[in-house]
Amino acid sequence: EIVNFPVQTTASNLMMQIQSLLTQRLKGDLFNKMPSGGDPKLFLQIFDAVYIDCPIGLEDFVVKSFDHVMQHLVSDEGYWGMLCSRLERDMVPLEYDVETLDPE
Repeated sequence: EIVNFPVQTTASNLMMQIQSLLTQRLKGDLFNKMPSGGDPKLFLQIFDAVYIDCPIGLEDFVVKSFDHVMQHLVSDEGYWGMLCSRLERDMVPLEYDVETLDPE
């Protein structure tokens, strides 16, 4: 178990960063650009998955916001970029995918 601790801790820190940055991005952009009638809400995180509930028509906005957050994380200023730099390692690519579900 002790061998797995650094891996699990890093994964947990990444998920916390994703949640925080995504929430900030959605709220900041939504207050300025989106019409009333609901806004996307990050409502669940299980292991390595983040679930977001959003009104119909905002799916592309949420996907673009998530992509923006992930690009920030792997930049030199983001958590993953700083971690790789601190450990004097080349940037290790992070892979992710985004799925949208039809409400019907």
